Amino acid sequence: MGYASSGTGRAAHEALLARQDAELRLMEAMKRSLQAKMKSDREYALALSAAAAQGQKMDKCEELNGSVIASAWRTMTEEWENTSKLIRANAEALESRALDRLITLMTERRKSRKAYQEDHSKISSQFTQLSEEVTRKQSEYQKCLESYKQMRTKFEENYLKCPTSRGGRKLDETRDKYGKACRRLHRAHNEYVLLLAEATECERALRTAALPTLLDQQRRQGEATASSWKGILLEVVQRSDFSTDKFREIQSKIELTIQNLRPQDEYKEFIEKYKSPPSTPVIFTFDQSLVDDTSGKLLPNQLTVDNLTVEWLKEKLTELETTLQDNREKQTALQGPEIIGNGVCKNNNTGLTNGVNGIDRHSPPPIPVTASEPIKLLELRVAERKCAKQAEMIRSALAELGCEEAPSGCPDLSAETVGVDSLDGSSPDHQVSVSETERSLVEQEWFHGVLPREEVVRLLRADGDYLVRETTRNHARQLVLSVCWGQHKHFIVQTTPEGHYRFEGAAFPSVAELIAWQRASGVPVTARSGALLRRAVPRENWELNNDDVQLLDKIGRVPGSIPGIVNFGNVFSPLFTMVWVSGIGPRVVRCGSLLTFLRTRAANLSSRTLLAMCRDAAGGMRYLESKNCIHRDLAARNCLVGDDNIVKISDFGMSREEEEYIVSGGMKQIPIKWTAPEALNFGKYTSLCDVWSYGILMWEIFSKGDTPYAGMSNSRAREKIDTGYRMPAPEGCSEEVYALMLRCWEYEPDKRPHFHQIYTMIDNIYNR
Repeated sequence: MGYASSGTGRAAHEALLARQDAELRLMEAMKRSLQAKMKSDREYALALSAAAAQGQKMDKCEELNGSVIASAWRTMTEEWENTSKLIRANAEALESRALDRLITLMTERRKSRKAYQEDHSKISSQFTQLSEEVTRKQSEYQKCLESYKQMRTKFEENYLKCPTSRGGRKLDETRDKYGKACRRLHRAHNEYVLLLAEATECERALRTAALPTLLDQQRRQGEATASSWKGILLEVVQRSDFSTDKFREIQSKIELTIQNLRPQDEYKEFIEKYKSPPSTPVIFTFDQSLVDDTSGKLLPNQLTVDNLTVEWLKEKLTELETTLQDNREKQTALQGPEIIGNGVCKNNNTGLTNGVNGIDRHSPPPIPVTASEPIKLLELRVAERKCAKQAEMIRSALAELGCEEAPSGCPDLSAETVGVDSLDGSSPDHQVSVSETERSLVEQEWFHGVLPREEVVRLLRADGDYLVRETTRNHARQLVLSVCWGQHKHFIVQTTPEGHYRFEGAAFPSVAELIAWQRASGVPVTARSGALLRRAVPRENWELNNDDVQLLDKIGRVPGSIPGIVNFGNVFSPLFTMVWVSGIGPRVVRCGSLLTFLRTRAANLSSRTLLAMCRDAAGGMRYLESKNCIHRDLAARNCLVGDDNIVKISDFGMSREEEEYIVSGGMKQIPIKWTAPEALNFGKYTSLCDVWSYGILMWEIFSKGDTPYAGMSNSRAREKIDTGYRMPAPEGCSEEVYALMLRCWEYEPDKRPHFHQIYTMIDNIYNR
């Protein structure tokens, strides 16, 4: 061990004791760890045995007779059971051998440490006794020396006082005491010399013989302990080794069984036993009864292209083409083409020689039925075929329509389309909206500007009657040629890249030249329609041109009422602008959009001002509600701002003077994000629908003109609302105001407050 001669110091002794304590702690930790390992081994063996038993339950399954996979699995589970038994046996051996030996070694090590500490204490105590005896004897020597010196001094003093020839009693006593002190000193001296010799020899014996012998004994015991310890660790290693011959034999048997498995034989017996003819394809047919009551508007297995569906079909086509493009990119990534020589590209999947890039964009590749086809790629191909089929149907339907304007899907719903022919809020009262470059078009008598289809039906009566009108689709201005030919047909004037105008034939620099040629040539507008232009229907006298309008001064309130709706003198009274119409006189038009006002003056609007605007709007809607009038298009864009930031309700193109209004023939151009769920889902309008829209208006006001449901499409916003989503509070909006918004957005109409309640709540908040 190396410390028999050099480890006799106090520090070495204390270090040795600490080392022995650490060894005992290590043994204790090993004991606990081995106990935990044995427990885990037993549990693993038990779990493995249970897994094997679970796997062997399928052995009696008749449906798997002849399955090579089932046979291999049976072998594997049997070997799992053998592995479980072997692990359990190793755990038992660890407990009966390694753990017991470790416990015995710990006991012996504790005894050895105790014996060493006792022996070392004895040796140390002998050193201590010798040192104390030498110190005591030295002290006695010192005392005898002091006594000797005193008695010698006294003797010398008495001797000098007495003559030499005679002495006295006192001198004799002094001489006697002096002699005794001298004897004691000499005796103490000899004892001290002998004790020093004894202590020297004893110390040398303890230091050079007894203590080294004790330390050497500890070294031998430590080496014996380490040897036993090594044996225990070897036992643990052997019982934890999964690479022994027994384990390797089990693993080799499993591997050999799996390697000898022939996948082509898996279904051989099954196929022979259950041979059957191919299944009959499922044929999906259109239910004819669904279209019996549609008056021929809807035809089986044919897409209906009209003004109700044309924009949806275009959006659907764009969506499908985008999906197809993404699908083909994913297929290309999954196929992973590789170059096999001479620049020839080959797919990794054998049998798929065409690939996506070699297929026409309108025709999906056939679906190969091969075992090597990856499931993901197969799913993509199926999805591609579905999308391509739908896209082909829509593309064919739109191509058949050509340049014709989509026919009306609900021709009998004239009340629904008045004032909403265009998405940008254009109304029939505003007939002409053209630029200087189109002045020649405006001057044509057959150009009617913005004109509802109902007016077209009224004006075009005989075959060949025609007019040109203006409309807006998806915020884009379009010119439409309307012709009576058997029925009323509408053709969109096409614009070439050079800026010319055409239908199906030649292109001309202006619409006037196009219409003149179309009439003079006698060529049908489109070959499909066969419609000819015979008589132009001129504008009516009351229709105005922009040149006839001159802006003058702003005026105050409007007396009287708005004809045809209700008396809105108390509601529709914002700032107005006086205009002069040639040959007619002064007229009034509205100005000051709330939405524009909010967006341009957001920095100057306080929360109190915004709350006052909400109160003004609530007051106007309270009046409408009291008159059983449903606005149906309440939004910031349809409100006006006057002096002192007073807000008034406007734009009554969709309003109805009814307590409840039902739209039974379809919903056309509805402001989805402002409309209540029951109106969108069932076409049912009440004042409580306006309450929902008023909540959106409040949100617009406090967000200072932000767009509701920003980043969401109309359909996405509608889906989110139906699932319970509501917009978060705008920045700076108080909790009370936001709580009122949420009440306005209750899904059930009966849970929403009425406008007189809303006005009271906002007024209370404002006056605090």
